[in-house]
Amino acid sequence: MINTEKTVLSPRIERKIEQLHQDKISINSSLIPRKYTLTHSDESGELFLSIGSKYDLDQIDYNNRDEVLGSWEKDNEYYLLITVEVDKGEDLSNTIRRDKIFRQELPLALMAIIYGDNLLLENNKELYDNFTAKSSLIIPDGVGTQISGKILKTPVEEKIAGIELMKRIINECEKSGEGIYLLGASEENLKVCAANILRDYPKINIAGYHNGFFDLENPKEILEEIKSKKPLALFVAMGCPRQERFIAKYMNELPCKIFMGVGGSFDVIAEKVNRAPRWMINIGMEWAYRVAKEPWRIKRLGSIPKFIWTVAKSRGNK
Repeated sequence: MINTEKTVLSPRIERKIEQLHQDKISINSSLIPRKYTLTHSDESGELFLSIGSKYDLDQIDYNNRDEVLGSWEKDNEYYLLITVEVDKGEDLSNTIRRDKIFRQELPLALMAIIYGDNLLLENNKELYDNFTAKSSLIIPDGVGTQISGKILKTPVEEKIAGIELMKRIINECEKSGEGIYLLGASEENLKVCAANILRDYPKINIAGYHNGFFDLENPKEILEEIKSKKPLALFVAMGCPRQERFIAKYMNELPCKIFMGVGGSFDVIAEKVNRAPRWMINIGMEWAYRVAKEPWRIKRLGSIPKFIWTVAKSRGNK
């Protein structure tokens, strides 16, 4: 039995979302055909959203069938059609149980799809201008960047992990007495993150913190608090592109001198997610550790050779 329904979206998301565009589908592609395959990691609770012209069947666990499928349809107006498999008509009690679970989790799944593909419906010029501004510093946090640098004959001396740079900034702020502000992650992980930073940097001034679940268009209370506390550094951990949008939108009205999007670093500092052993990090194999822990990530690695190939082609066209 298959459940499908049109739904109005309103709940908040309180989990990280990883998204991958397939089949040449991009943020600029049309709504139809545009299909979503939403799965999750049992280990971390992280959601994984694949976006393509077809459903990503490789991501589906055929033993559990807990995926959520979505597609844009049109009937006078566009709507999002959601499909889940409740059961195969074999066990009524199991049908009732799974139906209850899906009804409880479906609002989160729906918002994950919309949030994960939000750039489709947004203007990207603000982010592009921010990324290319003279005030922006983009660090080489990835092996693809290192290889591409060699292709362009502008080699990157070393990979710089965002969390390492974040810790270096915290260390410098502790020495100088300057404040930092933490914005993002869940309330639970954020509090643990702040406590662990104080444990590791006893003299650091954490001017304030707020979780990442708020209306991006109206964060008045958060902005006022940051203005009043005047921290030197603002670390934003809400995932790409939400964290970058926040920074680009509000940096000119905030007193901070350093704005940094740090992705999942708060969860790592809170010790909810483990980094690879140091020896693996040193030899550039951190990606292998993450894939071993969460095998579903392996499909995302396909974006690295695509990126390198794009760089190589661009060099050939010059």
